[in-house]
Amino acid sequence: TTTVTLTRPDGTVVQATDPGVRLLALSTGAVYSIVGPAPGAWSVTVNGSGDFSLNVSGVSGLSLDAFRFVELGGRIGHQGLYPIAGFPVIGQTTKADAEMSGDLASAAFELRSKAGAMLQSLSLNPDSPGSHEFFGDVAVPNAPFLAYVTGSDAAGFPYQRVLAGLILPQTVKIVAPLARDLVAGQTTTYVFEVQNLGGADTFRFSATDSEGFVSGVSPA
Repeated sequence: TTTVTLTRPDGTVVQATDPGVRLLALSTGAVYSIVGPAPGAWSVTVNGSGDFSLNVSGVSGLSLDAFRFVELGGRIGHQGLYPIAGFPVIGQTTKADAEMSGDLASAAFELRSKAGAMLQSLSLNPDSPGSHEFFGDVAVPNAPFLAYVTGSDAAGFPYQRVLAGLILPQTVKIVAPLARDLVAGQTTTYVFEVQNLGGADTFRFSATDSEGFVSGVSPA
């Protein structure tokens, strides 16, 4: 048997008969749907025995839309910041780009573990006054992390947002060679540099290309 109690920021308990409330009562739990929830800290109390799960989701006009690691790219005269390929490399300082939307008065960005433990505070600044896009340098942690933002909205209420995708720092970095033209009938060799930033290990190398031209890799 499980009982679930949902409490508003003013301390009142949510009842199924309250305006804007829909309650789906189950034999092992409950599903609440609240229209226009009051700003503030809500609480949920769950009583029972055995394992349980709690899921909270919401719809808001204020959101953290993206958090990306970026690098300078593009041809001369048309350079800009582009998302890196794959995940960032452990221990390296990489530029981050965060995008938000909605009416916000302040934004402070953080990296936290999957369990919510603080890993580091970030210094990201708006691209221009009033901009909702933020940039800054980040020293990539040596553990998986999530991107958080906290602050106050335009009405002065505190908010917190988090992107659900776990970012997995990598210990291996591949440095690609400069682009070269392929000549029909000739063999061209490309040399890729592989950097291992983690502990000593054994690696297996393979290569493919979209046209099936690769004839071999050395060392294997």
